[in-house]
Amino acid sequence: MPSNGRNLVTIKNKRNHLAHGEFTFSDIGKDFTVGELDHFKDETLVFLSDVINKIEKFIIDKQYIHD
Repeated sequence: MPSNGRNLVTIKNKRNHLAHGEFTFSDIGKDFTVGELDHFKDETLVFLSDVINKIEKFIIDKQYIHD
């Protein structure tokens, strides 16, 4: 389970730097090993799967309805 999505913030920030042309893929990629990038990917998938599961449960349990 990801530690509160901490690495997701790193991913978001790096992505924003790329999108705004502040850094290149080479600039950012040199700071991480292939193993670290793979770990980021796995952690992101676990985090997003957890979010989806919680949303599904919320809908199935009709938690949006207040009595």
